[in-house]
Amino acid sequence: MIEHAPSEELYVDWAGDKIPIVDQLTGEVGLKASLFVAVCPYSGLMFVTAAADEKMTSWIDCHVKALEYIGKLPAVIVPENASTATYKPRKNFSYRMVTDRYADFGSYYDITIVPTRPGRPRDKAACQMRVFGTGVPETRCYVSLPFARLMS
Repeated sequence: MIEHAPSEELYVDWAGDKIPIVDQLTGEVGLKASLFVAVCPYSGLMFVTAAADEKMTSWIDCHVKALEYIGKLPAVIVPENASTATYKPRKNFSYRMVTDRYADFGSYYDITIVPTRPGRPRDKAACQMRVFGTGVPETRCYVSLPFARLMS
């Protein structure tokens, strides 16, 4: 079992499949939103928000919202290997590097960004267990959450 210290780490990732956003007046699906999840592994505190896309601007905006919600800055953010946050420096390399813009975000807040190691599920267990730990498919977990509006 991995031991976590208070305020030390924040695990972040895009969660699973996109969810449809239905217009309440017409009943039509306007767009599909991505769910961003941030978990404090020590306390289990979880933050979830929806984003119109998985681009860098949305990724950073979701982080800022998560940090505001949590109310303190972690020493380290551990992102899953989302292509928004990381890249492979060479095709055959197994490890991933943090993108320049994401590294700038970390520098601005004085937070170290340490991506999970590919093929190492224990690196991300806290986030995965909060998202999948109920045994219920994740899209069902968020059906009742009110998403009033998405910023594009």
